[in-house]
Amino acid sequence: MSRVSLECPFCAKTNQIELHQLDGANQCNHCNKNITDGCVMPILPHNVNAITSSKLPVLIYFWGANCSNCKVLMPIIEQVAKQCSGKYRVASV
Repeated sequence: MSRVSLECPFCAKTNQIELHQLDGANQCNHCNKNITDGCVMPILPHNVNAITSSKLPVLIYFWGANCSNCKVLMPIIEQVAKQCSGKYRVASV
């Protein structure tokens, strides 16, 4: 099986996860918190297939580093990700 590297949003440590396990509870090997639960996952070349093949619907937030409106919206998008955990995933490009 293929594995992806995901950085834990809580402790910033890298974890190796099987692609077929991304829709389940994926606990960080370091802090034991759920890596994919309630966070905005960045879509990167190494994890795009895992995110787009999610069994849950995916809300994709397109933003720009130099966009002031995008920076203002990011905390709101993060809050939405936490509140809707388990119902859908939130990813950013």
